[in-house]
Amino acid sequence: MKLLSGIVALVSTIFAGTAQDVRYGVVGGAVFANQSIETEGLDLLNIDYDTNSRFSWEAGMLVDIPIDDAFSVQPSLLLSNKGYRYKDEVDGFEIVVKSKPLYLHIPIPVLIHQEFEGLNLFGGLGPYLSIGIGGEIDTEGMLGNFAFASDGDIDWGNDTQDDYRSTDFGLVFTGGIEIDDFQLGLVYDWGLKNIASNANEDNRTKNRSFGIRAVYFLSL
Repeated sequence: MKLLSGIVALVSTIFAGTAQDVRYGVVGGAVFANQSIETEGLDLLNIDYDTNSRFSWEAGMLVDIPIDDAFSVQPSLLLSNKGYRYKDEVDGFEIVVKSKPLYLHIPIPVLIHQEFEGLNLFGGLGPYLSIGIGGEIDTEGMLGNFAFASDGDIDWGNDTQDDYRSTDFGLVFTGGIEIDDFQLGLVYDWGLKNIASNANEDNRTKNRSFGIRAVYFLSL
Protein backbone atom coordinates (compact mmCIF):
# COMPACT_ATOMS: atom_id res chain seq x y z
CA MET A 1 0.00 0.00 0.00
CA LYS A 2 2.92 2.40 0.67
CA LEU A 3 4.08 1.88 -2.92
CA LEU A 4 0.60 2.57 -4.31
CA SER A 5 0.25 5.65 -2.07
CA GLY A 6 3.58 6.93 -3.39
CA ILE A 7 2.45 6.50 -6.99
CA VAL A 8 -0.82 8.29 -6.20
CA ALA A 9 1.01 11.17 -4.54
CA LEU A 10 3.40 11.55 -7.47
CA VAL A 11 0.70 11.47 -10.15
CA SER A 12 -1.58 13.75 -8.12
CA THR A 13 1.25 16.25 -7.79
CA ILE A 14 1.79 16.21 -11.55
CA PHE A 15 -1.92 16.74 -12.16
CA ALA A 16 -2.50 19.15 -9.29
CA GLY A 17 -6.06 20.29 -8.71
CA THR A 18 -7.71 16.96 -9.44
CA ALA A 19 -7.05 15.30 -6.07
CA GLN A 20 -10.65 15.76 -4.94
CA ASP A 21 -11.80 13.59 -7.86
CA VAL A 22 -9.44 10.68 -7.22
CA ARG A 23 -11.25 7.35 -6.92
CA TYR A 24 -10.02 4.22 -5.15
CA GLY A 25 -11.04 0.77 -6.31
CA VAL A 26 -10.81 -2.90 -5.42
CA VAL A 27 -9.66 -5.11 -8.30
CA GLY A 28 -10.22 -8.77 -9.09
CA GLY A 29 -9.86 -10.68 -12.30
CA ALA A 30 -9.34 -13.87 -14.24
CA VAL A 31 -6.10 -14.23 -16.19
CA PHE A 32 -5.16 -16.47 -19.09
CA ALA A 33 -1.39 -16.48 -18.61
CA ASN A 34 1.22 -17.66 -21.07
CA GLN A 35 4.88 -17.16 -21.91
CA SER A 36 6.69 -16.84 -25.21
CA ILE A 37 9.71 -19.17 -24.89
CA GLU A 38 12.51 -19.64 -27.40
CA THR A 39 15.72 -21.52 -26.66
CA GLU A 40 18.68 -23.05 -28.45
CA GLY A 41 18.91 -26.84 -28.23
CA LEU A 42 22.09 -28.81 -27.74
CA ASP A 43 22.00 -29.69 -31.44
CA LEU A 44 22.24 -25.94 -32.20
CA LEU A 45 18.73 -25.97 -33.67
CA ASN A 46 16.33 -23.32 -32.42
CA ILE A 47 13.44 -24.86 -30.48
CA ASP A 48 10.20 -22.99 -29.89
CA TYR A 49 8.31 -24.42 -26.94
CA ASP A 50 4.61 -24.53 -27.80
CA THR A 51 3.25 -23.45 -24.43
CA ASN A 52 -0.44 -23.12 -23.61
CA SER A 53 -2.31 -20.58 -21.52
CA ARG A 54 -3.18 -21.46 -17.95
CA PHE A 55 -6.20 -20.09 -16.12
CA SER A 56 -5.11 -17.92 -13.21
CA TRP A 57 -6.00 -14.80 -11.20
CA GLU A 58 -5.05 -11.31 -10.05
CA ALA A 59 -6.28 -9.08 -7.23
CA GLY A 60 -5.41 -5.78 -5.57
CA MET A 61 -6.15 -2.07 -5.50
CA LEU A 62 -6.13 0.79 -7.99
CA VAL A 63 -6.65 4.52 -8.12
CA ASP A 64 -8.22 6.52 -10.92
CA ILE A 65 -6.67 9.99 -11.14
CA PRO A 66 -8.37 12.36 -13.60
CA ILE A 67 -6.23 14.52 -15.89
CA ASP A 68 -9.24 16.31 -17.39
CA ASP A 69 -12.82 15.41 -18.37
CA ALA A 70 -11.70 12.86 -20.95
CA PHE A 71 -8.44 11.38 -19.62
CA SER A 72 -7.25 9.73 -16.42
CA VAL A 73 -4.24 7.80 -15.10
CA GLN A 74 -5.06 4.50 -13.40
CA PRO A 75 -2.09 2.96 -11.51
CA SER A 76 -2.71 -0.39 -9.82
CA LEU A 77 -0.94 -2.49 -7.22
CA LEU A 78 -1.84 -6.14 -7.84
CA LEU A 79 -0.88 -9.67 -6.96
CA SER A 80 -0.77 -11.39 -10.34
CA ASN A 81 -0.23 -15.10 -10.93
CA LYS A 82 1.24 -15.63 -14.40
CA GLY A 83 3.16 -18.44 -16.13
CA TYR A 84 2.17 -21.14 -18.62
CA ARG A 85 1.18 -24.76 -19.14
CA TYR A 86 3.24 -27.10 -21.30
CA LYS A 87 2.40 -30.64 -22.37
CA ASP A 88 4.29 -33.05 -24.59
CA GLU A 89 3.94 -36.71 -25.53
CA VAL A 90 6.59 -38.72 -27.40
CA ASP A 91 6.78 -42.52 -27.73
CA GLY A 92 5.31 -43.45 -24.34
CA PHE A 93 6.77 -40.43 -22.56
CA GLU A 94 4.35 -37.76 -21.34
CA ILE A 95 5.16 -34.61 -19.40
CA VAL A 96 3.07 -31.70 -18.12
CA VAL A 97 4.74 -28.57 -16.72
CA LYS A 98 2.84 -25.77 -14.98
CA SER A 99 4.79 -22.62 -14.22
CA LYS A 100 3.05 -20.33 -11.68
CA PRO A 101 5.20 -17.25 -10.96
CA LEU A 102 3.61 -14.77 -8.55
CA TYR A 103 4.28 -11.09 -9.21
CA LEU A 104 3.72 -7.78 -7.51
CA HIS A 105 2.28 -6.20 -10.64
CA ILE A 106 2.14 -2.42 -11.20
CA PRO A 107 0.41 -1.35 -14.45
CA ILE A 108 0.04 2.40 -15.06
CA PRO A 109 -2.23 2.93 -18.10
CA VAL A 110 -3.48 6.29 -19.31
CA LEU A 111 -7.19 6.00 -20.14
CA ILE A 112 -9.49 7.92 -22.43
CA HIS A 113 -13.17 8.01 -21.38
CA GLN A 114 -15.94 8.39 -23.93
CA GLU A 115 -19.73 8.24 -23.70
CA PHE A 116 -21.33 6.36 -26.60
CA GLU A 117 -25.09 5.98 -26.87
CA GLY A 118 -25.48 6.21 -23.11
CA LEU A 119 -22.58 3.86 -22.34
CA ASN A 120 -19.47 5.03 -20.48
CA LEU A 121 -16.59 3.42 -22.39
CA PHE A 122 -12.86 3.58 -21.69
CA GLY A 123 -9.65 2.42 -23.33
CA GLY A 124 -5.97 3.02 -22.91
CA LEU A 125 -2.42 1.79 -22.61
CA GLY A 126 0.71 2.35 -20.59
CA PRO A 127 3.76 0.71 -19.03
CA TYR A 128 3.88 -1.95 -16.36
CA LEU A 129 6.49 -3.14 -13.89
CA SER A 130 6.36 -6.55 -12.20
CA ILE A 131 8.47 -7.86 -9.32
CA GLY A 132 8.67 -11.60 -8.70
CA ILE A 133 7.79 -12.51 -5.12
CA GLY A 134 6.88 -16.20 -5.18
CA GLY A 135 5.30 -19.03 -7.08
CA GLU A 136 6.10 -22.60 -8.01
CA ILE A 137 6.75 -24.91 -10.94
CA ASP A 138 4.89 -28.24 -10.99
CA THR A 139 5.96 -31.15 -13.18
CA GLU A 140 4.23 -34.49 -13.66
CA GLY A 141 4.22 -37.21 -16.27
CA MET A 142 4.52 -40.83 -17.31
CA LEU A 143 7.45 -42.85 -18.62
CA GLY A 144 5.93 -46.10 -19.75
CA ASN A 145 4.07 -47.37 -16.65
CA PHE A 146 6.13 -45.24 -14.30
CA ALA A 147 4.53 -42.03 -13.02
CA PHE A 148 6.59 -39.15 -11.70
CA ALA A 149 5.81 -35.76 -10.20
CA SER A 150 7.67 -32.89 -8.57
CA ASP A 151 7.00 -29.36 -7.45
CA GLY A 152 9.25 -26.64 -6.15
CA ASP A 153 9.34 -22.96 -5.34
CA ILE A 154 10.49 -20.61 -8.06
CA ASP A 155 14.07 -19.36 -7.69
CA TRP A 156 14.38 -15.73 -8.74
CA GLY A 157 17.73 -14.40 -9.95
CA ASN A 158 20.20 -14.07 -12.81
CA ASP A 159 22.18 -17.28 -12.28
CA THR A 160 21.77 -20.21 -14.66
CA GLN A 161 20.30 -22.39 -11.89
CA ASP A 162 17.53 -19.85 -11.25
CA ASP A 163 14.13 -20.04 -12.95
CA TYR A 164 13.40 -16.41 -13.79
CA ARG A 165 14.86 -12.94 -13.47
CA SER A 166 13.13 -11.11 -10.64
CA THR A 167 11.79 -8.10 -12.57
CA ASP A 168 9.67 -7.75 -15.67
CA PHE A 169 8.40 -4.76 -17.60
CA GLY A 170 6.21 -4.25 -20.63
CA LEU A 171 3.06 -2.64 -21.97
CA VAL A 172 -0.53 -2.99 -20.80
CA PHE A 173 -3.54 -2.48 -23.07
CA THR A 174 -7.05 -2.18 -21.64
CA GLY A 175 -10.60 -1.28 -22.57
CA GLY A 176 -14.10 -1.76 -21.27
CA ILE A 177 -17.24 -0.25 -19.81
CA GLU A 178 -18.10 1.59 -16.60
CA ILE A 179 -21.50 1.38 -14.91
CA ASP A 180 -22.06 3.43 -11.74
CA ASP A 181 -19.35 2.30 -9.28
CA PHE A 182 -18.29 -0.71 -11.35
CA GLN A 183 -15.77 -1.03 -14.14
CA LEU A 184 -15.46 -4.15 -16.30
CA GLY A 185 -12.66 -4.44 -18.79
CA LEU A 186 -10.33 -6.57 -20.87
CA VAL A 187 -6.58 -6.37 -20.24
CA TYR A 188 -3.57 -7.58 -22.22
CA ASP A 189 -0.05 -7.54 -20.77
CA TRP A 190 2.74 -7.72 -23.34
CA GLY A 191 6.08 -8.41 -21.70
CA LEU A 192 9.09 -6.70 -23.26
CA LYS A 193 11.85 -7.94 -20.97
CA ASN A 194 13.60 -11.27 -21.43
CA ILE A 195 12.98 -12.86 -18.01
CA ALA A 196 14.96 -16.06 -18.66
CA SER A 197 17.64 -16.44 -15.98
CA ASN A 198 20.21 -17.22 -18.70
CA ALA A 199 18.85 -14.49 -20.96
CA ASN A 200 20.62 -13.94 -24.27
CA GLU A 201 19.66 -13.79 -27.95
CA ASP A 202 19.28 -17.60 -28.04
CA ASN A 203 17.30 -17.98 -24.81
CA ARG A 204 14.23 -15.77 -24.54
CA THR A 205 11.24 -15.92 -22.22
CA LYS A 206 8.63 -13.17 -22.15
CA ASN A 207 5.34 -12.90 -20.29
CA ARG A 208 2.06 -12.72 -22.16
CA SER A 209 -1.36 -12.58 -20.50
CA PHE A 210 -4.95 -11.76 -21.33
CA GLY A 211 -7.43 -11.02 -18.58
CA ILE A 212 -10.94 -10.00 -17.63
CA ARG A 213 -10.84 -7.49 -14.79
CA ALA A 214 -13.58 -6.09 -12.55
CA VAL A 215 -13.23 -2.98 -10.39
CA TYR A 216 -15.47 -1.70 -7.64
CA PHE A 217 -14.88 1.94 -6.71
CA LEU A 218 -15.16 2.64 -3.01
CA SER A 219 -17.33 5.38 -1.54
CA LEU A 220 -14.88 7.33 0.62
